[in-house]
Amino acid sequence: MIELLGYLSCRQASSFAILDCMRDVLLREEVTKKLCVCDEKPPGVANTTKEERMKRTWTTDELLEHFTLLPDEFVAVGNKSGATRLGFAVLLKCLQYDGRFPRSRQEAAPEVVRFLATQVGVDATLFAQYAWEVPPRR
Repeated sequence: MIELLGYLSCRQASSFAILDCMRDVLLREEVTKKLCVCDEKPPGVANTTKEERMKRTWTTDELLEHFTLLPDEFVAVGNKSGATRLGFAVLLKCLQYDGRFPRSRQEAAPEVVRFLATQVGVDATLFAQYAWEVPPRR
């Protein structure tokens, strides 16, 4: 993943292209088999529906452990702004934590969104404006 972030940091690509690239790398390296992409839940996730796996309440220590952006990750979000910057950070950290991308904006815990928003210097309310749907490929 670090290698991918380094590659992407030198590209002026859209978030959608970056996410497509991330998915391709994960599939190619079969990392998804090691991550929790099946119906198993990661440690600490309460019983929730299949559509909403992320727990809703986080301690400060948990947020720091699972959702602190690393230097290379800051580079990857550095060429984005506003809702796109925050949305990309949320998708990246949710992928790392849960082994998959959230299916909807509502799946990301508000505490996680606020924590990431503070790190990337974006108002957390902008997450509601993040373009969630991927436009059709041409």
